Amino acid sequence: MNGPQVGAAAGVRGAALATAGLILLALGAHLPALAGGFIVDDARYVVDNELLESAAGLATIWLEPAASPQYYPIVFTSFWLERQLFGLDPFAFHLVNLLLHAAVAVLAWRVLRALAVPAPWLGAALFAVHPIHVDTVAWVAERKNLLSALFALAAALLYLAFDRRRAAGAPGAWPRYLASLGAFALALLAKTAVVGLPMALALVLAWRRGDRTARRWAPLLPMLALAAGLAAVTVAIEAELVGSGDRLPEPAAIERPLLAARAALFYVGKLAWPARLSFDYGSWNTAAGAAANLLPAAVLAVVLVVLWRRRASWGAGPLVALLAYLALAAPSLGLVTFYFHRYAFVADHFVYLPSLPLLALAAASGRRALGVLGLEDRRHRAALAALALATLGTLTWRHAGDYRDHETLARAILRVRPESWLAHNHLGNEALRQRRFEGAIEHLERAETLAPDRVETQINLALARMNAGDLPGAERHVRRVIELRPRAALGAVLLGDLRLRGGRFDEAAAAYGAARELDPGSARARSGEGIALAHAGRHREAVARLAAAVAADPANAAARTAFGFSLAALGRRAEALGQLEAALALEPDDPATRRNLELLRAGPVR
Repeated sequence: MNGPQVGAAAGVRGAALATAGLILLALGAHLPALAGGFIVDDARYVVDNELLESAAGLATIWLEPAASPQYYPIVFTSFWLERQLFGLDPFAFHLVNLLLHAAVAVLAWRVLRALAVPAPWLGAALFAVHPIHVDTVAWVAERKNLLSALFALAAALLYLAFDRRRAAGAPGAWPRYLASLGAFALALLAKTAVVGLPMALALVLAWRRGDRTARRWAPLLPMLALAAGLAAVTVAIEAELVGSGDRLPEPAAIERPLLAARAALFYVGKLAWPARLSFDYGSWNTAAGAAANLLPAAVLAVVLVVLWRRRASWGAGPLVALLAYLALAAPSLGLVTFYFHRYAFVADHFVYLPSLPLLALAAASGRRALGVLGLEDRRHRAALAALALATLGTLTWRHAGDYRDHETLARAILRVRPESWLAHNHLGNEALRQRRFEGAIEHLERAETLAPDRVETQINLALARMNAGDLPGAERHVRRVIELRPRAALGAVLLGDLRLRGGRFDEAAAAYGAARELDPGSARARSGEGIALAHAGRHREAVARLAAAVAADPANAAARTAFGFSLAALGRRAEALGQLEAALALEPDDPATRRNLELLRAGPVR
C-alpha cells in the first residue's frame, strides 16, 4: 500500500473513531433518560394525540396545520411512526431522542471541521455532553429541537460544500445547493426556530471565505424566504392558541431588546457554569428601567464592541461565534412573544442548536490558552479535555434523572426555585391522579397563592375539591376557570360535572349543553349532557345524546351505562342489555353496572 492510500485509510479510521466517540459520549451522558416516562406536553403531543393512530391522522398532520399543537409535521410524523411500531412505550421514544442527539453531535463535528474551526471534535463533544441539553434530549416533546437541529446542520454542511465547489468552479455544486435547501425546509418543518441559520451561514462564510459580495450570499435568499413563510405559519398557529383565552406577557417595544440581551447572557452563563439548571426559571420583570434588564444589554454591547475592535489581534472568530449564536437564538430571546412565555422567558431547550458556536469557541479558546501557557503537548490537551467532558457528563447524567416522571421533575424544580408555581401544580396534579386529594389540594393551594391566574391550577383545584366532596369549594374554582377562559368549553363541562355530583341534573344538562355549543366536538360535553338527562328522567333526549356519544367513543363506560338505563326505561330491553354488557366489559369491577345488569336480566324495568 502506497503513502496516499495509507493516509486515506488512516483518515477513515480516525473519522470512524471520532464518530464512535461522539456517539458514546452523547448516549452515555444521557442514559438515565431511557428510564423516563411521558411528562408535561408529552400527553398532548404523543399519549392523547389521536392523529398518531391512523393513516388518516398522518395525512391530517401534513394537510391541516392547525390540527396539531404546532405545525411541525416532521416531528409528528416521527411520533406517528413510533406509535405504529412501539405503541406507547416511553422507552422507544426516549431511545430515538438519544440517537438523534448523538447524530446531531456527529454532524456538529462535521460542520466545525468543514469550517476549519480549531479543536472541532472537542467542540462537538462539549455539545454532546453539556447538561443544558438534557431539557431537549430527555423530554419527548422536544423531539422538534433534535430533528430541526439535525436537518439544519445537514443543510449547513451541504451549503458549505456547495459554496466551496462553486468558488472553485468544480462540478456538482448546484445539486448540493438544492439538497441544502431541501434539508433546511425539513428543519423548518420540524421547528421554525432555526430561521436564523441563513444569517449564521452568511457570518461564517464572510469569516472563512472573506468574500462579502452579493453574488456570494445571493443563494441564501431563498432560504430566508422559506424561513419567513414557515415562520408566518407558526405565528398564525400561536395566535390561535392565544385566542383560546391564554394570557401572554406583553413587554413594550422598548423592553424587548433589553429582554433579549438578558436572555442571551443568561444562556451564556448557563453554558459557562451549568449549575442550578431547571425545567422552570419563572418569569421576569420586563421594566426597561430595571437594573437586571439594563446591565445585560450594556454588557453585551461592550463585549461586541471589544470583539470588533480587537478582531485584528484576536481574530474574527470570537466575534463571529457570538454573532452566530445570537442569530440562531434570536427567535427565542423575547424579541417576539410566543406561547411558552406564559410560563417563562427562558428555557434550556431554547439554546440547543444556538449553543454550538459558543461551545466551539470554548474548545478553540481552550486550545489556544494551552498554547499560551506552553502546554501544547498532546497528553496535556487530552487530559484536560477528558476532565472537562467527564465533569459535564457527570452533571448531565444526574440532571437526566430529574426527568423520570412528573413528581421527580417537580421536586428537582423546587430544589432550584422553591417559589415555582409550575412545580407545585405538577405535584398537585400527580397527587390528584393518584387520588390523594388532600395532598393534591395542599400543593395546588400553594400554586394558586404563587400564581392566582393560572387556569391549570384552578382546573386541578376544582377536580380535587370535587373528588374530596367539597362541592362549594369546587364551585369557586369552576367559576374562576369560566372567568379566565370564557370562550372555552372546559369551564362549562366542569360546571356540569359539579351539578351532576350535586344531584342537580337539569342544571347539569344545561351546563353540558352550553359546553357543547361552545365546542360541538367536545366528547365530554356530549356524553355528560346525555348522562345528566338520563338521571333527570328525560330519557328520550338522553338516548339521542348518548347514541352519538357512544358512537364517537365506544370505550366510554359511563355513557354506555346511562344509555342502557334510558333504553330500559323506554322499554327497549334488548338494546339496554347490550349497552350494559358492553359497559361491564369495559369496567368489570363496577358494582353498580353489574347490579343493574342483573336486575335487567331478571325482568323488565318499571
